[in-house]
Amino acid sequence: MKDVVKRRNVKYSSTLYELSLYLVSNFAREFSYTKLKNALNIGSVHTVKNYVDYLEEAFIIVKAERFSYKIRESLKSPKKAYIIDPAFLSAGFTPSPDLGRKMENTVAVELLRRGYKLHYWRDDKREVDFILKKGLKVEELIQVTKEITENNYGREVKNLAEVGKRLKAERLSVITWDDEGVIEEGEREVKVVPLWEWLLGKVD
Repeated sequence: MKDVVKRRNVKYSSTLYELSLYLVSNFAREFSYTKLKNALNIGSVHTVKNYVDYLEEAFIIVKAERFSYKIRESLKSPKKAYIIDPAFLSAGFTPSPDLGRKMENTVAVELLRRGYKLHYWRDDKREVDFILKKGLKVEELIQVTKEITENNYGREVKNLAEVGKRLKAERLSVITWDDEGVIEEGEREVKVVPLWEWLLGKVD
């Protein structure tokens, strides 16, 4: 109320609350302003964008943009919302503990703390959770998953190596709960590191 509604003179505070609850319940998932408008029956896309911006200004959420070298394409693509304070996650409606998504949210907040602007990759076949870049140079691709299994290897590791090759990324990393090691995939080295170790900055 103090940081958003009163500061920005929001007239329909209940609508803002519903939008906030929707984003918290669907953290680490793609959203678009148009879909939010339709789902919550809000009058205009402009209003939705303003509400989302207000939440970001108040450090309640942070948005991740879809990575593209074309600025217009990146701006028009769906975003992802991550929650700055993990205590807010208990206010959302999630069907399961979903440790993997909570790990991804934790990594997003830490990357923000380290000074990175958040980007993710998605095309018709592949998705990568985080693209870290300095200027126009891609430094690292990061995938976050609870564990690497036979069933998710293609999605978490193989796709990472393929996108890494396309973007000429310097480093490829998979952050897990407690798996650790190095995987050779598609002539690329993929480093697997436990979340706690990555958070402590113990990764070379």
